[in-house]
Amino acid sequence: MLRSLLGSEMCIRDRLTILQSLAKNVDQLIVGGGIANTFMLAAGLNIGKSLAEPGLVDDAKAVIDAMKARGQALGDASVAVPIPTDVVTAKTFAADAVATIKAATDVADDDLILDIGPATARRLVQARRRWLSDETMADLGEYLGLTVAELDSIATFGNMIFRKPVGRHVVLVCDSFVCWSLGYAELRAAVEAQLGIRMGQTTPDRRFTLLPIVCLGACDRGPAMMVDADLYGPVDPDGVAEILRGYA
Repeated sequence: MLRSLLGSEMCIRDRLTILQSLAKNVDQLIVGGGIANTFMLAAGLNIGKSLAEPGLVDDAKAVIDAMKARGQALGDASVAVPIPTDVVTAKTFAADAVATIKAATDVADDDLILDIGPATARRLVQARRRWLSDETMADLGEYLGLTVAELDSIATFGNMIFRKPVGRHVVLVCDSFVCWSLGYAELRAAVEAQLGIRMGQTTPDRRFTLLPIVCLGACDRGPAMMVDADLYGPVDPDGVAEILRGYA
């Protein structure tokens, strides 16, 4: 997988020009520094008083759309421009400013975004390494100013944060009460039969990992399953093979 990481060593317009070119050839673009704020604007998020280039939002949207199209062509939902889901903010840019970690959707009009938050940092590291080892957790904890225990409690709370190696594609089968009552058992059996593994296992070729999930937020579409970031439902057990066939 090809990735590109761009920071703040050149003007935003120049970096966007490079990103538009890279979007045709790489599988993930990780943006940092002030340019990340422009991409947050492009994703419809409030960035408060943070510096950005509103006039280049359309260019940033074009890069996001290009990466999404590339992902669809490759059949890989992980091919994308990762947008921060949490950030570190303060009211002023000063050494004694009080830093607050908040969801990217909760940034106030008088906030300054100082950095990405721990959840986003874990997601970016996992996108690179596919799972978070003990050594990686220690490095992240040192960078974020959190103990390994604190970071681990957050990591294991998230359904999409993996503490053990997983395959190229992660298949999640919803086992909520609603999906259970709508045919979870039959769907799970069909997925296990198609992959030749049991729940919690990875195929020998490391193509798929099969995991349960408490809820996918698709109670009106049960029984539901997700492959990477793609949600399916209601899923007929007879259609499982066709779904999985699309993930090389």
